[in-house]
Parts: sequence; C-alpha cells; structure tokens
Amino acid sequence: MVKRLCTYLLALSLFFTGCEIIPEQEQLIPVPAPVGSTRRHVLLDFTGCRCVNCPEAASTAASLQAIYGDQLILVSLHPASNPFTQGLYDYTCPASDSVYLFLGGTPSTPFPIGNIDLLPSSDGYLSDASDWPYLVGQAMADTLYAPDITAELTYDSQTHSLKAHCVISDFELLLPRLAIWLVEDSLIGVQAMPDGSVNTHYVHRHLLRDAAHDEPLGRYLVDGRDSATFVLPETADPANYSVVAIAIDAQNNYIWNAYETKISTFTPSPAVP
Repeated sequence: MVKRLCTYLLALSLFFTGCEIIPEQEQLIPVPAPVGSTRRHVLLDFTGCRCVNCPEAASTAASLQAIYGDQLILVSLHPASNPFTQGLYDYTCPASDSVYLFLGGTPSTPFPIGNIDLLPSSDGYLSDASDWPYLVGQAMADTLYAPDITAELTYDSQTHSLKAHCVISDFELLLPRLAIWLVEDSLIGVQAMPDGSVNTHYVHRHLLRDAAHDEPLGRYLVDGRDSATFVLPETADPANYSVVAIAIDAQNNYIWNAYETKISTFTPSPAVP
C-alpha cells in the first residue's frame, strides 16, 4: 500500500499545511457488482479545507462514482479532531467527528484519508486515496447478501423541515442498526489547493451535515423502520441536500447496504389550508 509522509507545521496559522503529492493512480479495471445485486457501497472521504492534497482525493472519489454510478455513495467528512479542518470556514459537524474517531482517526492522522463500508483494510480502517480504487473494486466484487433499504423524503418549504422515512427489509433476520445522514452538495467555499493557492470558490461535494438522533452509527430498530427530521438553514438551497440511509451490521459494524435520496425528488408536504 502506498503511504504518504505528511508534514504537520506546529504553527497551524499557516493556511497551506499539507501532505506530499499523491502519486498518480494506477489504472484499474472496474469490477462490476454481482448480477442482480442491489447493494450500494459508501466511500467516506475524510477531508479538510487546509489539506492541499484533498482536492485530488475528491477527484479520485468522483472518478470512482462516475464508474460505478449509484452503486457508490460518496460522503465527505470534516472532523473537528483533525487540524486540517480548522480555519475561518467551518465545515465540521459532530457526526463527522464521531465516525472519524470510531475508525481510529487522531489529530495527527494524515489527510486525505478514507474508508469503504466501515470495513478494515490491511492498514487498518483508514486508507490512502491511492488505495480507494482497489478497495472499492474489492467491495463491488463482494457477494455478501444485502438487505434492501429505501428512504422517502417530505420537505416543508415554510419551516425548512426535511423528514426522512426509512425502511430496511429482512429486519428480523439481520437486526441491523439504521443510520440516517443529512448530506449537502455543491457548497461554495474555501479550499487550499495543491499549487499552494487558496481557492475561495471551491465546490465542496457530499458534505456530511448531521446524523439523525445524534447517532451517526445508527440505532437499533423496533420494526425495521425509522424516521428523522432535519431543519435546513433558511438560506440553504434544498436542491443541494440529500439523505443517506445506512444499514449497519450490529455485531461487526460494517455497512450492509445504503440508499441515497436527493431532496430534489422529495414529496411536498400537504398545503396547510
């Protein structure tokens, strides 16, 4: 596995703190999912606005999604525990930090770093972006049974409330936990770039913004279904938001399956007379 040595400056007031340049990706042949599989995989991209190599990692993630389509769900996490996320612009949220710490992230973990399906690799739970194509290919080739999972959204434009109603099939057989995440896309903000510049109009994609019930790794279900309500900022564009519902194995903590629904496909709330 390719590893980078990251240089941390103790004086973090320098905005451009970064890592060595990520080596060019080796060409990999995409591995299709088994025929008839409805399983979707989740690529967690731990990133930060101060990390100069994180834009390249985001490009790697986007390239993989272009290959696998809706079989691969991308989520970018800005954990407050890592100094690469700190600055005038705050893209962090408690849910990102919880997942990061659960996977073994520390203040000195080099960015960019990621994980597929909450599974460990040979180097632990967090892997270099250069390893993502191989690890995603491995995940796609897995024939593990996946319970079906769906999510329907209802949005009230007056209160800016987004309600998600999620259902997992074969609940009694698997007894999974269900995590419900709010994700924001196409946020224009600040990002340190590989050439040492600062892009003040960088497009941040797939940002984790919140987790239902303050439980980013999910909670146990009573009947295979759960609901959550998120309140969006008044100035937010609802078309940039989606909900990711994730079925997690309760014993081994890996992701069984996931489903993403964009708010642009929501069911409008009934009009109040």
